[in-house]
Amino acid sequence: MQDTILDLLWKSPDVMESISKFLLTLPAYQQAQRDFYAAVDQMREQVSPELFDRLQDRFFTFTNYEVCAYYAFGLGLREELIRELFL
Repeated sequence: MQDTILDLLWKSPDVMESISKFLLTLPAYQQAQRDFYAAVDQMREQVSPELFDRLQDRFFTFTNYEVCAYYAFGLGLREELIRELFL
């Protein structure tokens, strides 16, 4: 049930597509994306691919909670409901 609600709220393909289209209209976002991937490539060369992949996976898992929280609060959901969704 929790996963279904999470999917409806912020894993919706429609929402993701709308966000992607919007971000592509922002030149600053496009530059930040290029800079990010350049730094990723540089870091991957300096550490083992396995270590980098583990760091990247944990970073995205960590920041996904923040993104989802901002999205949920932006929807005006009650804090109690948001806490339940993250459990």
